[in-house]
Amino acid sequence: MKDLGFIYIACYLLIFFGCGESVKYYSNNYEIEKNTKEIEKNPNNDEAYNMRGVARLSIGNCSEALKDFESAIRIKENISEYYSNRGRAYNCLGNFKLGIQDCRQAIKLDSLNLYAHTNYSWGLLHTNQFEESIRHAQIVINKNTINKELNAMAYNNKGSALMMMKNYNEAKEALKKSTANNPNNELPFVNLGQINTMQLNFKESQINFDKALKINSQSKEAFWGLGNLNLKLGKTDKACTFFKKAIELGANYTDTKGESYESFYKKICKNKN
Repeated sequence: MKDLGFIYIACYLLIFFGCGESVKYYSNNYEIEKNTKEIEKNPNNDEAYNMRGVARLSIGNCSEALKDFESAIRIKENISEYYSNRGRAYNCLGNFKLGIQDCRQAIKLDSLNLYAHTNYSWGLLHTNQFEESIRHAQIVINKNTINKELNAMAYNNKGSALMMMKNYNEAKEALKKSTANNPNNELPFVNLGQINTMQLNFKESQINFDKALKINSQSKEAFWGLGNLNLKLGKTDKACTFFKKAIELGANYTDTKGESYESFYKKICKNKN
């Protein structure tokens, strides 16, 4: 069974998607159009570039968002928020090395930039620096008393890192706190499902993945998790159906042993689909 239960290539911004997704989509497109007009009026408007980048991140357009943040930084290079946002865009594109570098610079400029700590934690998580990832997630949890969505991100990072360290019970506690802070993000439910699968709590695992798919019916991570669950139950044909669906949706990550999901699928499901 593949041992990764969390996204390896994913935009942080997608944590906001869920109920009301279409409303947010149109709202973000309005912000893109509005700030584009501001940039046309004043090409040196760093705030407009930054706001357009945030809106583009929120609809998953990470490459264009990155360009906007680069423009904002080029105009004004001492703003912590701009580096944090560019780090987030790098993370979204899977370039965690540069994401970490930018978040480190953001924290240097403003040690209380909790989004920078959260994005930094995410990058550290994906470069196997689990203890340091937890430390920065905990900074957010300790200092943030208002923003529930930000806390949800931090708890998800912490839970994911603990899961990778095989500290499953503490991981589950953190992930449940993530879902309590933001019940409209599927990722903690996917992680809980993976942990329950590994702990042989198959009924709970199925419930977790069902909740994830109710939030996001196209969650490739949830479909991959269902594949793992059914493989554990000895239902290889059903597992391969879920693995195939996940691959079709773009799940081609690499596990901690260096094997790609697609390679694993081909090995397990040869002649099955």
